[in-house]
Order: sequence, then structure tokens, then C-alpha cells
Amino acid sequence: MKTVAKIFLVISACFFWSCKSKVPGSVLPLEKMQDVYWDYLRADIYANEPLRNDSTSKPEKENLRLQRKIFELHKIDAADFYKSYDYYLKHPILMGQLLDTMTVRQQAKLDTLRARKEAKIKASKISVDKL
Repeated sequence: MKTVAKIFLVISACFFWSCKSKVPGSVLPLEKMQDVYWDYLRADIYANEPLRNDSTSKPEKENLRLQRKIFELHKIDAADFYKSYDYYLKHPILMGQLLDTMTVRQQAKLDTLRARKEAKIKASKISVDKL
């Protein structure tokens, strides 16, 4: 599976660089938009999922609070994000590149974390076996 993910990453990267379209200066570049959009999606899930069953919660308010933090973290404002998001929605090839590359990048990070965890477990098993 890891090999398939790596091959897909290389192919996606090649496709991305060969088809790289220039976006207007007022639109967030693809890589920055990927970072912001990933955080935006995670915040949306965080604000809505656990709070759904809590009748006292205000997920919309929590989501807005998290969005403000994300925009501050990435040094943009809501208008920058939504203008860029609208641009990418109107350009499906670019949006596809954004989503595909974002997904592959996050999967690669997840694979790295899993490999580290497995290595730690394996190392601890070896240590226990020596006892």
C-alpha cells in the first residue's frame, strides 16, 4: 500500500508541475490553499462532530472561532480564503489538483507516523524479548 501511495504521490506531483496553471495574484496559491483548506476542514469536523449530540453546544459559533484562528495562523483573512475557494470551485481541474495533492500529502504524513509507531512497537518488543 505504501508503494502505491508513493507512486501516486510522484505521479500527482509530476502532473501538478506539468499542468501548473497560474492563479491570479489575489487568489491563494495552490500549496497555501491546500494548507489552509486542510485546517479548515479539520476545524469544521472538530466543531460539528462531537458537539452534535450536545444540546447546549453551539457548533456554528465554535466553527467561526476556529476559522478565525486558522486564518490568523495562515496570515490571511476570511475574504482571502473565500475568494480563493470560489476561484478553485470555478476551476475544477485546479480544484481537483488541490484536493488530490492535499490528500496524497496527508496520506504520506499518516504513513510516516504509522511507520514510526510500528518501529517503536517493534523496538519495544525486541527489548522485552531480551529480558
